[in-house]
Amino acid sequence: MQGKDLVNEEFEAWRDGPVSNTAYAQISNDDRSSEMDKFDLYPEVNEFLQEINDIFGIYSANSLSRCSHQLNSWRNNFHTDTLGNPIKHTIIPNEQLEEEFQTIADNLNYFYKYDSKNESVCIINDKTIIYNIIDADLFEQNYYQIYNTVTNPDNFKNEDLIFVSFDNGEIHYEI
Repeated sequence: MQGKDLVNEEFEAWRDGPVSNTAYAQISNDDRSSEMDKFDLYPEVNEFLQEINDIFGIYSANSLSRCSHQLNSWRNNFHTDTLGNPIKHTIIPNEQLEEEFQTIADNLNYFYKYDSKNESVCIINDKTIIYNIIDADLFEQNYYQIYNTVTNPDNFKNEDLIFVSFDNGEIHYEI
């Protein structure tokens, strides 16, 4: 999939994260039970999207939205008017998305050389956070503590891949 556009339009910075306007309209007007079946895509694209769904499909819409808000490409392009209302159709340049997701993919590829079957991922301030899927509830419950630790300027300055684990109620970080 590298070097190819997934859709023939630019993504927009909406309140809940980056959005393909066409995909949003297509999904929101239909039953959501088989969203991936709604798109007429090449087999390699469907396979790629299934891999993405396998990784991120366990998350609620709110969790995915929160993770997407950590992307610089969204933060740099999401704007509000003077009343604080979102300006819905701000374009996110494809180059920004491509660069950002390439870094994430590189981090995941590095990690997948080991064991990815039980792992999940979240993005916080352009850092790829990987944790055991068994700990998903603990991750959600401790999200703000993890967020504050990862975004603290004194921690992980030059790291963009961080492993988070839980042991007896304590959060452990590994680079």
